[in-house]
Amino acid sequence: MRDVMLILDFDHDVSRTAARMLRAEKIHCRILPGDSVSAELFASDPRGIILAGRNCIRTEFDTALLENTVPVLALGGAACFMAETLGGTLGEPVTISGLNSVEYMNCPLFEGLESIDRMIGQVCDWELPPILMPAAKTNEHVLSCMHMARPFYGLQLEMDPNEPEDGQILRNFAVEICDCEAEWTESAFVEHAAEQIRHAVGDEKALCCVTGGLDSAVSACIAYQALREQLQCVFIDTGFLREGEAKRFLELCENVLHLPVLYVDAKERFMQAFEGLREQDEKRRVLQHTMHNVISELAVKHGPFGYFVKGTNCSDKMYQSAASLVPGDLALIEPLEDLFKPEIKQVAAILGLPEWFVRQQPFPSGGLALRIMGRVTAERLSTLRFADALFSAELMENGIAKKLYKYYAMLLPGDRNTVVLRSIQAGEGTMASAARLPYDVIETVTARILQESSHVAHVVYDMTPGNYYSDAEW
Repeated sequence: MRDVMLILDFDHDVSRTAARMLRAEKIHCRILPGDSVSAELFASDPRGIILAGRNCIRTEFDTALLENTVPVLALGGAACFMAETLGGTLGEPVTISGLNSVEYMNCPLFEGLESIDRMIGQVCDWELPPILMPAAKTNEHVLSCMHMARPFYGLQLEMDPNEPEDGQILRNFAVEICDCEAEWTESAFVEHAAEQIRHAVGDEKALCCVTGGLDSAVSACIAYQALREQLQCVFIDTGFLREGEAKRFLELCENVLHLPVLYVDAKERFMQAFEGLREQDEKRRVLQHTMHNVISELAVKHGPFGYFVKGTNCSDKMYQSAASLVPGDLALIEPLEDLFKPEIKQVAAILGLPEWFVRQQPFPSGGLALRIMGRVTAERLSTLRFADALFSAELMENGIAKKLYKYYAMLLPGDRNTVVLRSIQAGEGTMASAARLPYDVIETVTARILQESSHVAHVVYDMTPGNYYSDAEW
């Protein structure tokens, strides 16, 4: 996969949508920060660059991007800024309600498309400079423009994965304008990622910390395919995992994946580090510090290593800013940094990971310790582990679990333990809405927790929505 499209991220939702639509068209693409330096972008020899801005939100970018011949597709507010940079003027945002007829003109971006009716929402009225010409209109409003001499295009339409025309627009830009080969598949990704790892590591050794989760397991499998005996995988048992999770994961690695993993029992060390801690931010800091120390000691003991393989995915890069766990001065390898979770699940299937593992619940890096509000003790861990396992089993038994993005139990602080049940509805949007579980299921789970755990006084269900799926945790 030598051909690559770059997506500059000025809006997470627009960037995510564009990337997933391009990959559906088998186009290899990468999402990079919007403030990436132009010289570095051009050095990677991209076939084309998409500036992912949202409609009617001013999106400034490095204008040096327009001093090259690499094709550029500016979306939303980035299209307006491009027109302004090239000598145009911008008006106020205009709301366009209802269905509107979109007229595509003679432009390679819209090759093969006919005029259609669609919802528009908002656009900015603009007066185009002489160097730009209209490429699409609705009524008296110009929706798209194209440069008369260079392959630069602006588009004020929200990319919608449910609009086949939008997928065709992105494909036209990537294939017809940028001359990309439509060669992205999960199998091609695995081969390409393994080749990159093999080339980067050379004759050195790499360390990979597997957590029991999907991302680190997929990263480890790809790295092992590339490096074999040059890779050392370690599994650090913090004592904060779910019921039976460590045993299931190690058996998976040994019997199914044939992945050699060194087991490290660090439960006592982490419990000592958490003694007396109550605040969540302090727990995260201590967890990060302790894990970093354990990994660094392992790197020294089993090294020398030149590289550290980490299961960072694209959403981690876009939405989070967690400190790195990279020990010492090891170079970081992140095989999955361009993929979203649904794509990682597809790659996992290619690698032979069983469905039960691929579908298991996402888990915070701090495990159960970060789902306990207040003090973390062995007794409180045991109480939460029981409630979480019971809740999960009930949802799976009733066939509800497969319809949910995430579900788990939490423990509130206080002398009388309160268990909080939380489940998030699966969906394509960004809002992480609480699932409307059947009342009899909640009632059954509540009754069983109260009857079978003498340490629990109350059970409640959390209906609070999250702004993003990535912040579905407390």
